[in-house]
Amino acid sequence: MLSNSFGLEPYNPYVTLGMWEDAFDAVILSERGGVRKPSSVIDQRALDALGLTGPECVFVDDHAQNLPPAEALGIHSAKPLHLCGSIPDRTRSHTMRLPSPGSLTFA
Repeated sequence: MLSNSFGLEPYNPYVTLGMWEDAFDAVILSERGGVRKPSSVIDQRALDALGLTGPECVFVDDHAQNLPPAEALGIHSAKPLHLCGSIPDRTRSHTMRLPSPGSLTFA
């Protein structure tokens, strides 16, 4: 998870949403790192934490301005075309266009 954190104090909202450290391979929060999206610095920190290169990753963000810094690192990017409310409903699918269809391989 790569997030422009909305704060961890006085409580951690990510835990309430079921989105905390045990749910992801890496958690990169702007509050902890002192840098916010859009910045290739925070994107590079995510790559480093995962031990991956840009072309091995897909970055999905609902703000188009956050995509170019990730793309500059070779990260494939996607902006959802439709979101189901401010907090995604995990029971519904989200439609998005991925770059270079068929060129990504997932293990």
